Amino acid sequence: MGPSAGKPVAVVTGASSGIGRATARRLAAAGFRVVPIARREELLRALVYDLEREFPAGHFSVTANLTQWDSVVAAAERVRSGCGQIALLVNNAGGYAFQPFEEMEAKAIEELVALNVTGTMYATRAFLPLLRAAAKATPSKKPVIVFVSSLAGLWGYRNMAPYSATKFAVTGFADALARELEATIRVATIFPGPVNTALEPGQKPKKRFVISAEEAADHIFRLASGRGRDTIQHPAFRKFRWLQQLAPGWADKWLGRMY
Repeated sequence: MGPSAGKPVAVVTGASSGIGRATARRLAAAGFRVVPIARREELLRALVYDLEREFPAGHFSVTANLTQWDSVVAAAERVRSGCGQIALLVNNAGGYAFQPFEEMEAKAIEELVALNVTGTMYATRAFLPLLRAAAKATPSKKPVIVFVSSLAGLWGYRNMAPYSATKFAVTGFADALARELEATIRVATIFPGPVNTALEPGQKPKKRFVISAEEAADHIFRLASGRGRDTIQHPAFRKFRWLQQLAPGWADKWLGRMY
């Protein structure tokens, strides 16, 4: 029997860098056979090479454009032919924008919505049959979908209006899907704060509010393992959410001073 025999399969979108790459490594270290998906083929090949060297399990990558339905369907078919079923889908792929709304070009808004919203829904829809297959094969253990939303998917940030809108959409989609699929598939959502791999000059919060991609990956693994339905990554922001509900004016002042 090969190294992949008996190992649960995890599909991670947007796995060529950042949280996705760290999550692929975390899952491989935990015993998953990982299928990273992204558009950048060279980075995916390098990732799979590293995974096979450190955690051999028959990992393989699939190049796909999640904003194109035919490309996503082809990716799902490639995974189906290679694995038959999957135990975990991590919907991580997404774009980011930090800019005053009235300065954003229409094309940039269109691309952001296509990747963050449409791409997330396409990936979920295409891989659902493979999750269903896992649920049928092992009824006692539900397969899992983990959505990577954002703190911007819980409250709006200035200069991030379109990005916040897309992440609110991801949050709502995951929340509704958790109820729709609860009998056979478990759905969880993570709300990371600022991550050190995605920050640009001029928009950095204070260091104590920043997390690493590896910390986010650890939380994704916990959710995938059945520990919780959703989590706000940084404890300071968990307190902020509580403050926002009790004293929204103070919460907004605190948020404005954070950056």
